[in-house]
Formats: sequence, C-alpha cells, structure tokens
Amino acid sequence: MPGNFEKVDYEWLMDRPDSNNYAKKLMRAAYNTAIQVDPKVSKICMRSDVHVDTVVGGIKQKDPPHITVSSKTPEQEQAGTHVTAHGYTPELNSLNITRVSPNNHEKLDSKMNPNTNSPYWPANLPKEPKKF
Repeated sequence: MPGNFEKVDYEWLMDRPDSNNYAKKLMRAAYNTAIQVDPKVSKICMRSDVHVDTVVGGIKQKDPPHITVSSKTPEQEQAGTHVTAHGYTPELNSLNITRVSPNNHEKLDSKMNPNTNSPYWPANLPKEPKKF
C-alpha cells in the first residue's frame, strides 16, 4: 500500500527553494508524480522545478510544462537503481500534476549523465528534514 507524502525521503539534486512553503508544494507534486509510477515509492530525488524543455538523445527540445523527479522503491534502494518521470502541469506557474510520463527504464544511480558529467542520482545529496 502506498505510504504518504510525509513518510517518503526527499533528496535535492536541484537547488532547494528558499521558501519552505514552495518547497513543500514542489515535494507534494513530486510525490504525486512518483506514486503514479510505483505506489511503493520510498525515496524521491527532486531534479527540477517546472520547466518547458527536455533532452532526448542529447538534443534539447521543447516540452509542455513539467517537473522531473526520480524515485525509488525499497527494492531499488537496495539495488542502487531508480526510475525517472515527468509530471506535467497545465502551465509554468502551476504544480498541479495532470499527467505523468514515466521512463520505465531503471538506471543505476551511479550512471553518468552525459549532459552534466555527474551521476544521475549522486550519493550524499542534501536531504529534506522529516519535520518541515
């Protein structure tokens, strides 16, 4: 059975917003995206705020407004793997997730992202305190 928003661990690959209120809203949008990929999600990597582009095959292209999140189940935590999904929003200033597009290809956390030359899910990312 799915956990709830507060029981999931959140890590920040992107810069955490200064506003705690906005950070919590963004985390909730990430949670709403991740549970549609797998309801057993236990950890979420906050990859981006709402944006309108994506990279496919190394080529940047326009995409409707969305957030990008990676997530793990307990089994994926043990295996050192994750999946990534886009949570689409109706507009740039919205965090209302209306559609989710998962990339069902599991990646090793340590796999290097050719666009950033760093791991897709680096070790020791800043973690969100459990009390927020």
